[in-house]
Amino acid sequence: MHLKKKTHYPVSAITSAARLTQNTLGKKSTSIYLGYLVFILLNWIDNCYADARFDVFTHAIQDHKTCDLYYNPSKTAAIASIKCNTAIYINFKTHKTYTVMPHQPGLIFTVWLNDTVANVETSCGSGCTKSLIFIAPNTTIACATHEYRIQNLDPYTPPDYYHNRPLLIDLKRGIYVCYDENNTIQVYPFPRHASIHPPKGYFANKASLVNNRLVVHYEDRHGHARQVAYQ
Repeated sequence: MHLKKKTHYPVSAITSAARLTQNTLGKKSTSIYLGYLVFILLNWIDNCYADARFDVFTHAIQDHKTCDLYYNPSKTAAIASIKCNTAIYINFKTHKTYTVMPHQPGLIFTVWLNDTVANVETSCGSGCTKSLIFIAPNTTIACATHEYRIQNLDPYTPPDYYHNRPLLIDLKRGIYVCYDENNTIQVYPFPRHASIHPPKGYFANKASLVNNRLVVHYEDRHGHARQVAYQ
């Protein structure tokens, strides 16, 4: 998730804790000290922002100011939208949030298949539907868009309708079925890893496995390279 407002960090408190660790481990532990400091800062930022957005949504739910609100069967989580343009997953146990479908105009419709898997849809224009499979807490899957031609058979004219809805979501087998870009039907397993959002302003040109960790190689428009390792 991306920070949308300036945040002030308790640097003095964090630095004091990190310096205590440095003094305990000795003067040669500079790298450990820096790593510890960065770890605390990143976790503090992530937790503060997540809690802030969680509070915004819980207050909106209590005040009945959400545009769309869909609870999972146990009501331990929900997918909601405040301004009818972004679907947000809210976990009421962990107080964490996740952007499921950002910046989509129109109403967002959600069907929970169980407590952790949902099918989220919104309109993307006349005769068009955008669909996602969401697997809590942080995985989204999008099938390829397929054109359905029943009356309009001419490939140079608009189709009758088009969408990327999955043909099947099988929770028991952990698979989903949908069209691919070659207009063939494929069977895919549920992903085992969380969805990855590239850093803002960067695009990925390749990925590799290093010591069983996924490393994605990014570049920006100026050719500056950046590598990010994921668990």
